Amino acid sequence: MRVNKIIALSISLLLSAVVLGVFIHYHRIPINQSLFYIQEIFKYWSWGFISSNIQSFFLLIVLLLISAGIGCKLLKLSGINPDNLNLEFVLSTGLGLGFFSLTTLGLGFLHLFSPFVFYPLLLCLFLCSYAEIKYFSFSLFMAIKKTRLTPLAIICYGCLSAILFFGIILAIGGPPILFDSLVYHLATPDIYIKNHGIIHIPHLVFANYPLNTEMLFTLSMILGGETLAQLIHPLFGILAGLSIYAMTREYVGERCGLYAILIFFSMPSVIFTMTFTFNDLSLTYYIIMAVYAMIHWQNTRWLEAAGSTSKMLVPPVKRQDIRWLALSGVFTGLAMGTKYSGIISFGILSAIIIITTRRLSLKELSIFSLAALLPVLPWLIKNIILTGNPVYPFLYGIFGGVNWGEFDVQRFTQEMSHYGPSHAGVWRYLSLPLFITCDWSTGDIPVGPIILLYLPFLFFIKNIDKTIKYLLIFCSFYLLFWTNTSMVIRFLFPCVALLCPIIGYIIKEAVRLQVPNLALELPIFIALILNVFTLYTAIGEHADFYLENKTREEKLLSAMPVKAYYQAIRFINESLPQGSKVLFIGEPRRYYCEKEVLTSSELDTEVISRLVKESKDIDQLNQRLKKLKITHILYNQHGLDWLNKQFDCLHWDNKAQKSRFESFINSLPAVYARDGIYLFQITK
Repeated sequence: MRVNKIIALSISLLLSAVVLGVFIHYHRIPINQSLFYIQEIFKYWSWGFISSNIQSFFLLIVLLLISAGIGCKLLKLSGINPDNLNLEFVLSTGLGLGFFSLTTLGLGFLHLFSPFVFYPLLLCLFLCSYAEIKYFSFSLFMAIKKTRLTPLAIICYGCLSAILFFGIILAIGGPPILFDSLVYHLATPDIYIKNHGIIHIPHLVFANYPLNTEMLFTLSMILGGETLAQLIHPLFGILAGLSIYAMTREYVGERCGLYAILIFFSMPSVIFTMTFTFNDLSLTYYIIMAVYAMIHWQNTRWLEAAGSTSKMLVPPVKRQDIRWLALSGVFTGLAMGTKYSGIISFGILSAIIIITTRRLSLKELSIFSLAALLPVLPWLIKNIILTGNPVYPFLYGIFGGVNWGEFDVQRFTQEMSHYGPSHAGVWRYLSLPLFITCDWSTGDIPVGPIILLYLPFLFFIKNIDKTIKYLLIFCSFYLLFWTNTSMVIRFLFPCVALLCPIIGYIIKEAVRLQVPNLALELPIFIALILNVFTLYTAIGEHADFYLENKTREEKLLSAMPVKAYYQAIRFINESLPQGSKVLFIGEPRRYYCEKEVLTSSELDTEVISRLVKESKDIDQLNQRLKKLKITHILYNQHGLDWLNKQFDCLHWDNKAQKSRFESFINSLPAVYARDGIYLFQITK
């Protein structure tokens, strides 16, 4: 036995060395800069910075507590009683945040986007859920009071605290500069707020996606501004981690629950995505809750026969069971209302219902489907009203859709499927494990090698627990869908997150077989520490953006991804008269512009291209621009070259159209020209 322990420890050290080697290969930071970075971090993150953002932190906590309170009240009204406090909190908070998303959407339909509406609403909801908020607050206080700080706990909490600390620096240490955020994640809420409600945004296909998370961005920007909106996605990341811990703790054990959450936050792609104003972790959170509720429903259908190891299906389904099935449907609907890809979870969970009931149960399937439809129905109705297509831009051949055509469908499909390993044929799929876990060369952030290190040991475990089998089935099908659609790492997060309880189970079984704890824990701790260092490195590489005590404007004027763009936008904001309307060409980012903007996303054909095709000559083109009340044109030459090369955004039918466009641009007087960006004025 002692020899086995030595072998296991040696393997663990070897695996840890692999983790360390992978990290060192891709990250080389001069050691002499470390003390400087640490000094700048503590200098910048002083009480002065915290106090200047105290309103955002306070509102985030209030929003979290009210969400938990409202969700808890909804659970009570439905008669669902979670087994423990951890699960009750994550289930309640998920329902509460979904409630806020749909309530914001409803108020948007009524054009009531105003602080004078949302602040009283927040106060009313706080008073209505005061008892539940008090319950959760007291329970949290008692849980902290009873926590025993063992050496293991100190290491775990220390690593998690460092990861979350650095993550918050990356999240709110500077204004948003990522392309997707400026095109639609924040730009769409900004347009809705300026118009006091939901409107159709032409030539922005993403604005017609289901936008549950973006509704929370809208709510946050109305209540507390941009900084509060930047904290919403990190909040979902934390909730996803807590839901993984709660699920693993219930089905595998408390210590393994701790391993699971540590593994989740040891993944570089998870923590980096957490700092963006995206929606991937909110989708992940809702899917985890949907899967948990489904597993709970499945487990209550089986009873151990007395004195027997066989399991029997128990008909008929109890009322309490049906409520858990409906709850799974609600969370699936919230996932579908967050991203269209949530439909994958609906398909997999529906298949699990059919397979596990051993018959095509229309009753169970109908309950699940109806519960899933209700939360996503408002988004389908919105799209029908604004575009004529409930699932715009999908199913164009059936429903059609405004500002969309066969070429757009083809381009959209091609763009959504070209990600993933650069290899062709069968090697593309064989290289997936390394691509997902360790490949930094493509520009996509991998999840890290932890999953690859532990998951193969599952083949050595006999009589795998039924709950783990459910998770494996879900993850396998989700991975299958992912490999045949858009292979972006963050799109795989629901699968990755649900693998964490499985790894916790593997560790538990290994301990039962008397494998030393140190051999199992060391790779996790090394991965955690390396993730802390990765975040710390990212902050250090952009210290002037995240750490220097500059204003929001100064940071935007110095950040390379947006520097030239924001200089032009600032000129527009300061120089153009009220009532100006600017047509953007080669520039999908509209977020920081205070004037009215007409532009297209990278997956929509450029507005100017449509206008040129509809015009016989330059004079007619000018007339069409004036009819649209366009006063100026922002022309990003470098951006247009890139968009046209990457997406064929101009899509000329013939050379005459291209020549007409070039002649038109050359005829315009420039009032601004810098770094390949021009501002032209439309002559009267």
